[in-house]
Amino acid sequence: MTAFGGASKLLVAAGAINGLILPITLSIVLIAGNKKEIVGKDYHHSRFLTVAGVIIIAFTLYAGIISISNLFSMFS
Repeated sequence: MTAFGGASKLLVAAGAINGLILPITLSIVLIAGNKKEIVGKDYHHSRFLTVAGVIIIAFTLYAGIISISNLFSMFS
């Protein structure tokens, strides 16, 4: 049974680390979406979508940090 317990812990750890990738990726996409050099001068990214994206980044970053901090207690 310990082999399956160890595997599930590794899957939880991989999920927690992937949870930190989401806010980083969304930040890059939002920055790129607001640069005229990247999207072109005719495209205008909605301010509402930018603000919503920043709120989502903050929430997912907070959740990712909490999950990583809880991860350390799972392996100790």
